[in-house]
Amino acid sequence: MTVTVRAVTAQDGPGRAALWLEGGRYFAAIDPAAAREPDAEGLVEWLDDIWARSTADPAMLMLVAERDGALVGSVVARRLEPVPSARFQVQRDLGVRRVHVDALLVAASARRSGVGTALLAAVEQWAAEHGAHVVTLETGLGNPTSVPFYEERMGYHRHEVVFRKALR
Repeated sequence: MTVTVRAVTAQDGPGRAALWLEGGRYFAAIDPAAAREPDAEGLVEWLDDIWARSTADPAMLMLVAERDGALVGSVVARRLEPVPSARFQVQRDLGVRRVHVDALLVAASARRSGVGTALLAAVEQWAAEHGAHVVTLETGLGNPTSVPFYEERMGYHRHEVVFRKALR
């Protein structure tokens, strides 16, 4: 089955919402202290609003993956410019154009079938075409599917650790 990666359109709201809800259930099952299933009511409108605001921003990339006419994946990434204070910063990446992946979701039925690879490869190609030097992203260390995907399949390496402490 062929996977087609394309830009998000106005008609994709319901499919993107279904992916977002499925992702929320998945992440909440892995780490219920840090993740939850989002509200379904109003979700399509919220995602449509984000898409509408992002279409005019050339630094935003929003893609979906289709297989047999159904949405089976989505990715949102943004291009970040060097920060003005880069010469004073310790992190080298702050001095170069970079792309950050905000969200990558693949339907459970499509995992391990090339959907995530196609979406992330499209992000990397867009990043390179726009002069980015690095792509960054985050995922939970306890995520049994994404950690091996990013490290073993896509060649990313762990760079930072985000600590979390619940106060209430």
